[in-house]
Amino acid sequence: MGRLRIELEARGLETRVAVDGLSAVFVDERGELRLRYRGLRAWDATGRELDVRLHSTPAGLAVSLDDAEARYPIVVDPVFSGADWIVEGDQESAWFGLGVGGAGDVNGDGYDDVIVGARVFFGASGLENAFLYLGSAGGPSATPDWSSSASRSCTVISVSGAGDVNGDGYDDVIVGEPCSDSGGSGGRAALYLGSASGLSDTPSWVVRSEQFSASYGTSVSGAGDVNADGYDDVIIGASRFDGVLEDEGRAFLYLGSAGGLSPDPDWTAEGGQEDAQFGTSVSGAGDVNGDGYGDVIVGARFFDDPEWNEGGAFLYFGGAGGLSDDPDWTAESDVAGAWFGASVSGADDVDGDGYADVIVGAPMLSAGETDEGRAYLYLGSAVGLSTDPDWTLESDVADACLGASVSGAGDVDGDGYDDWIVGADSFDGGMVGEGRGYLYLGAASGPSAAPFWTAEIDQAGAGFGQSASGAGDVDGDGLDDFLFGAPRFHDGEPYEGAAFLYLGRHFVDCNDNGVDDADDIASGTSEDCNSNGIPDECEKDCNSNGIPDDCDIASGTSPDCNANGLPDECDLALGTSQDCNSNGVPDECDLASGTSDDCNCNSIPDECDSDADGDGIPDDCGSIGTAYCPCTPSSAGPGGVIAATGSASSAAGDLLVEAYPVPNQPGIFFHGPNAIEVPFGNGNLCVGGGLKRGVPVVATGNRARYLYDNSDRQRDLSAHVGTNRKFQYWFRDPSAGGPSFNLSTAVAIDILP
Repeated sequence: MGRLRIELEARGLETRVAVDGLSAVFVDERGELRLRYRGLRAWDATGRELDVRLHSTPAGLAVSLDDAEARYPIVVDPVFSGADWIVEGDQESAWFGLGVGGAGDVNGDGYDDVIVGARVFFGASGLENAFLYLGSAGGPSATPDWSSSASRSCTVISVSGAGDVNGDGYDDVIVGEPCSDSGGSGGRAALYLGSASGLSDTPSWVVRSEQFSASYGTSVSGAGDVNADGYDDVIIGASRFDGVLEDEGRAFLYLGSAGGLSPDPDWTAEGGQEDAQFGTSVSGAGDVNGDGYGDVIVGARFFDDPEWNEGGAFLYFGGAGGLSDDPDWTAESDVAGAWFGASVSGADDVDGDGYADVIVGAPMLSAGETDEGRAYLYLGSAVGLSTDPDWTLESDVADACLGASVSGAGDVDGDGYDDWIVGADSFDGGMVGEGRGYLYLGAASGPSAAPFWTAEIDQAGAGFGQSASGAGDVDGDGLDDFLFGAPRFHDGEPYEGAAFLYLGRHFVDCNDNGVDDADDIASGTSEDCNSNGIPDECEKDCNSNGIPDDCDIASGTSPDCNANGLPDECDLALGTSQDCNSNGVPDECDLASGTSDDCNCNSIPDECDSDADGDGIPDDCGSIGTAYCPCTPSSAGPGGVIAATGSASSAAGDLLVEAYPVPNQPGIFFHGPNAIEVPFGNGNLCVGGGLKRGVPVVATGNRARYLYDNSDRQRDLSAHVGTNRKFQYWFRDPSAGGPSFNLSTAVAIDILP
């Protein structure tokens, strides 16, 4: 292995790579920035960072990285942040992208369409605030195919696909104007029906608030089919609605039918708390409990219980009679000022268990950073949503407001698991308030811990991520796509705003044959011997025998004695293991199997250790006796080793027994007739029978010594002449915890006259 090189073509763009090789920009023929790549990182399957650099090429860009000793698969991150489709407002203060949404397939051509909302836009027929772009094999159209008339400029606009409310086979859309009605600023919502020719020019259904300043239409969404009658329904939020309490907020559900939406709400719910602003956000939740009825979720960003403005989210189950009267699930942030529920969305089914999941944003939550924001994902089940979040994300950047927008994204990578997106509209990357979008991939194991993709647009104050939505499949390639809005974006016009669409794609093609790895494996083009979803030719093969290392090991073709995932011959070739005795087996395996001894516990086989006198015993293991018993770590080092020097003659009185490294604590040397191995204290008792204890000693310099010099009864070995005695050292070890004492290894010595 050496440097892996990945080459990318950039048609019609010039590539400019930074001096450090970690970032690059792409500019068009006019010199205008179209794409930026920065924050380059790469790591292997163990998480080890790899050296990686960018290089300009005649065709575009190359990424080179050092994959020597890397465990595959390798991840190169982040992905390019350029959108596949960008539409700008092209009008000062249009705030185009204030809302974005997937519209479904409004004209029945097999391609999903997208809708974008603007604060105000002066069109040919007057004020306009919502714009539809039809999908096609080449993606959405460059100019709007439809627009809606607005009665006045509104600082908030909500747009959403409504599903098929009248069952005619064409999807419909709904537009909310919370500051617009004929008599003041109570708000209104309008539904536009789809047809073979697209959306109707005039709304088929309009509801205006009967209450001044109710902000009816703050949020609008398709609700799915809550009563399973075959017609999709819609839900609308009025965050400033006064019921019994001022600004408690209300949500309204309207059922679909062959004649369209019902003129009056079929269900309503209130916040039940002054200034809760229930209905700040609303969304269809999918079927979270698998009962066959669509459910809905409502957010109340200023809900208090008891933390001030902590926010709340409320889920209502669908049923044959419509939505339940009371919430079947509630959640709160338990953090004051978090605005939990400022954004809510169905997340589809991220873990593929057949139950829909939901995501909630708390953009003003302060954890490690002030107003960094947080997003929460809750998984569905037969009993409904989980009580506690199954996944959370924080921006770790002050004032980022992560969770300003959240949405299910559909299945963007075609792996069968739905994915989700999160917006942080005030995130500071290289630019203050530029914003950031995050994409997370679903999996059978549940939510991923790290984003698969992030994007910023490198423009101060653009507010990228203030709105976000799944877009469906706009180009008919079988992969879902997603949208982000940046309403404060400017490109010639202040605050014109822009919407950005990113196409789904199969992200893994390790052999660069233009086919997704999973398809290669399914078709038999590539083998997958270990069933990990990676073609064999892309896996680590350290011995170059054409078989992935872990399959070599599993089949027994190559041993892996130390269980580190590398065949032994590769451990030795790469230097990750030593073979000091040249027997073809890593040293640590020789020691573990007992093929080699390690009398001083230094992980070097005795036959390879320093032996100045050539007696076959390492110098620091003494010169007398036979060492036995495993090393047990102590607070002073890897283990107390016992060694004997002098002579084994009782008459000579010069047998010196030492133990090291040991704590500078009291201890006792002892000996006995039997070799045993019994757990005792923090170590092993290796001497049995009638034990003879020596006089207590105190170790100094992490070494304890005891001389059997016949000076007293404890130091006299004459009674044991002609026997084999086993010696060991017991010592105090307070810092080791537990029993707070340990034992050394043992040595067996034949006692001579």
